[in-house]
Amino acid sequence: MTDIFHVSACIALSCLVLRFSAVYYPLFVAADHYANILMFLQCAAGHVLCSQCPEKLREVGHVLRLGTFCALCCKSTSYSRCVELEQFIDAMKVPCSNQTYGCNEFVGYQQKEKHESSCPHAPCYCPEDDCAFKAPACCLLDHFVTAHGWSPTNLGYNKPLKILLARDRRFTLLVGEDMSLFLLINTLTSIGSALAVVCVRPHESEPSYSCNISAAAHGVAGGKTDGRLVFQKDPHVSSSSLEGGVQMGNFFLLVPLEFAETSSGELTVHIRIDRVAP
Repeated sequence: MTDIFHVSACIALSCLVLRFSAVYYPLFVAADHYANILMFLQCAAGHVLCSQCPEKLREVGHVLRLGTFCALCCKSTSYSRCVELEQFIDAMKVPCSNQTYGCNEFVGYQQKEKHESSCPHAPCYCPEDDCAFKAPACCLLDHFVTAHGWSPTNLGYNKPLKILLARDRRFTLLVGEDMSLFLLINTLTSIGSALAVVCVRPHESEPSYSCNISAAAHGVAGGKTDGRLVFQKDPHVSSSSLEGGVQMGNFFLLVPLEFAETSSGELTVHIRIDRVAP
């Protein structure tokens, strides 16, 4: 009896050769990777190789016989292209894996990976410890406010914004004019605070943003600055879905410990985010 293995919500295919193993994406072996042509191989009796066949056949001792021996026929054979199956797969439409998050696209089987690499409905993740929430970026704002009590700060592009940042505040949520979400990330180190900005979205896409961050040192009394200043310009704000946590990236501003205001311990941070023309 041939086992049936579900590949997605709308696809179920079987592998006659590997009855003991589920068939996952990609379904079959591509014989000609260099020409970027999806080719499927079948023996003289019509048994088709799936993507797991070569490795599994090696495991059971057919190292030198793959291509001249069919594990199902148990005899020598020759392999040829299965044009009918190639045409079937080429015409197959599959749902995007982000269907749960609002994507209703059905794309060609061979275009599925490319589509999902830029799908705007791909989920973003909450960066708070022990929070497993994930949803499209447009749903994160409500989650941050209702579940974690964050207070978002509205951000005007091409305009400086002053932020009084408590040294132990890890995340500051900034909301752009186009409702894009940015996180000002504060990572405490032994010598100061490392500040970085990330745009919360699933993929790098338009529009792009640049960012300037600066912090001024406070004097001993009155909270006035003493003239010392640190500055960092990031010509391209990185995008992140925050899957796997927050990453600092290559651009961050290190603010020395002594820059904090003496009584409150707050840092005075100025940030400016600009939209970069495409």
